[in-house]
Amino acid sequence: MQMGELLIRCFLFTIILPLTSAFSFYQYQVPNGDNVGDPCQRGGQWAAIGHQMIYGGGPRNPFGDAFDRAGRNWTKALCLEDSDGDGRTNGQELGDPNCVWSYGRGDPMTGNITHPGICEPLDSARCLGKNNFDTCLTPKTVIDSCSVANNSGIKTMNLTFPKMIIPPASNSSLCMTVDASREMDYHLFAVQPVVDVTNVTYNMLLYGCDNTTSDSTLAPQVCQASSAGCQVITTWTFGQPGTCFGETVGYRMGKSGFQRFKLEIHYSNRKLSSGVSGSSGLNLYYKPASATVHDLVTLRTGQSLLEIPPGRPSVTQVGVCNGTCTRTTLSKPAYISHALNSMHSLGVAMKIELRRNGIKLADISNDAVYNYEAPSTRYHRPHIELLPGDEVVTTCVYNTTASKRWVYQGERSADEVCAGYLAVYPRDAVAMQDWASLGNLSSSDVMSGTPLNGCDWKAFTDVTNPDAIRMYTELTKNCNLDGFCRPECQELANTLNRHPCLNGDAARIVNHFMESRRTGLEFLGRLHSCPRTVAHNCSTGCPGACDGDCSQICADTVVGYNPKNPDNPQNNDDPVGVDGVDGASSTVAQFWILMIAPIVVLMIQILIKL
Repeated sequence: MQMGELLIRCFLFTIILPLTSAFSFYQYQVPNGDNVGDPCQRGGQWAAIGHQMIYGGGPRNPFGDAFDRAGRNWTKALCLEDSDGDGRTNGQELGDPNCVWSYGRGDPMTGNITHPGICEPLDSARCLGKNNFDTCLTPKTVIDSCSVANNSGIKTMNLTFPKMIIPPASNSSLCMTVDASREMDYHLFAVQPVVDVTNVTYNMLLYGCDNTTSDSTLAPQVCQASSAGCQVITTWTFGQPGTCFGETVGYRMGKSGFQRFKLEIHYSNRKLSSGVSGSSGLNLYYKPASATVHDLVTLRTGQSLLEIPPGRPSVTQVGVCNGTCTRTTLSKPAYISHALNSMHSLGVAMKIELRRNGIKLADISNDAVYNYEAPSTRYHRPHIELLPGDEVVTTCVYNTTASKRWVYQGERSADEVCAGYLAVYPRDAVAMQDWASLGNLSSSDVMSGTPLNGCDWKAFTDVTNPDAIRMYTELTKNCNLDGFCRPECQELANTLNRHPCLNGDAARIVNHFMESRRTGLEFLGRLHSCPRTVAHNCSTGCPGACDGDCSQICADTVVGYNPKNPDNPQNNDDPVGVDGVDGASSTVAQFWILMIAPIVVLMIQILIKL
């Protein structure tokens, strides 16, 4: 698998879990949250009890507002409140009349559950004027307002999984590949979700693939890590009505376009229920290709290396595709049709800016108040021109006041992401679809292996490089993996830790790639079997530790060394922190290293065996 493809694949997957688990998570934050019926007598359940629409997304209802004010937790005050004004407390409506339920406990009552955000009965005198929203409207779909999808000559391709049992797992992913019609060229104009099991089906990815991909499959299979020969067309998350690209742009499919479609569905069966069956997927709207329709391609912007500290009201992360980057990735002028922002639960604001010659030209996207429960697509009319040499800047803002741990880029719902998706045309103008930064490296820097701060990180992490081989050999000969710090290892570690690739922003890049393979994990395990001694400038590294002139250099023994951020060793979850090299602190440091290192080494050895 190529490095660029791996980065895109991992980044896409990190979008899935928070969006799949966000709505599901809140269902289980209140009693019977997944067992509330539909007051409109349409059968089934009201999947998003905090929202005005049955399937979620968009504005909240009175209970959703109250739940948000309560910190999105089931509190006694929230339980005793009558949010919808129908004369019954929220606790009575949700089967917890005595307000004794807490997260993780079984539901106290499961019968006579009513909706806490909709006044019932709907036609009663008490409820007149209480439901000041269109409670029982059938949810609108994107097709209702997509003119091209209602034109004559439009064809529909039903891409849904056959009726199947949903895996009894908290998170699972299944994929199915089907052939597209190949007798001629078509343009895909719109995509509409088809979801029949709303409480476990939350996210879908639609890929367009060439004819080098694996043959079509008649049944869903466990998704493979690689999506070689495919590109993302669109994503669907809970609450979205679908996507309409418009009449003048579309994704080419058929004879000279995508010849296969790959559908990836992510499920979150948090109750591990067995026997839950469903058939979800997408309807694709297309018609014969026209010379007046431009071929779209999807780009990804953002930041792929996130390090977000806890306890702060505002943390900003930025990804930049600078002028050199766009000159590398664009061969000629292109145009942006629409864009979608994506973060996880800590995200509060996000925007993507277009700059030319240092001057801001436009907001490609701008969610001043970001709601990850209801991500919205921003359409541009007219389309935004994008030139080689332009700069695309993605800014993500997070609120971590409720977090007690550092949060990093990752696949779990507790991790974060900073991703923007841009639909761009013409297709042949785009040489590379991944425009996201990796730390201070642009995507073109990553692909070309551009050195950073005197560090040739690509050679440093290349296990076939002669210098890297010598370094690995010396570590293997002198440093243990059992937690014991040998004197010869301490001397070697002191030397290696002065290498530019093991300091500053370069170390973040190196560790990112080291942690992705077993040889890299072994390298880090041996290197950190001994405490790291780092020289700090007194004015920044150890203020107050030195007397007199702050140009004096002082040394710290860093016990809680964080390989993700070696210049800031306190930025980790280790309560030990930083100790000086005086006798008492050094002894404590060695004690903790000897206690903790064997556990770390054992974990590394397990990963190596895997």
